[in-house]
Amino acid sequence: MRPARILIAALAAATLVTTLSGCALIDTARDLGRALGGGGAPGSGGSVDPDYDTALDELEVGDCFLEPDDDIETAIVDCSDEHDYEVTALVTLEGVDYPGDIKVDKLSRALCSQALTDYVGIPYSDSSLESWAWTPDEDGWADGDHVAVCTATDYYYDVLDQSVKDARI
Repeated sequence: MRPARILIAALAAATLVTTLSGCALIDTARDLGRALGGGGAPGSGGSVDPDYDTALDELEVGDCFLEPDDDIETAIVDCSDEHDYEVTALVTLEGVDYPGDIKVDKLSRALCSQALTDYVGIPYSDSSLESWAWTPDEDGWADGDHVAVCTATDYYYDVLDQSVKDARI
């Protein structure tokens, strides 16, 4: 009975290592695609060579942008060019004191899911898009930033090549 447990644990560990190394390879391939300027790699923007100089808190509803390079700055691109995200809403999170990461995440998910429904024109549960939010951390909150940037991205993280506004997808 004991050798079976060891075998199962070894198989589980091998599966975990294989899965995690696959994730690292995907990130490496994505980064390599960007570095080489190749088209079609998520976030590469194809022939677009934008500057990553727009802070996430400067984005406006309707902006299409590439995967942020450092979770602080991104590149805005035309929505007809390849992009990773489109801003669907800017929602203000209420409260004087920082409610904590989990509450901020939970609240922004709920608000941003509804925003995606309103922006795309069909219920979030029927959409082929994923709702994603960039939220203020505790330091940002203390500085007065209570805004979550709600975005739409492809459910499988493929690039988008058109606006999703009223697209009913």
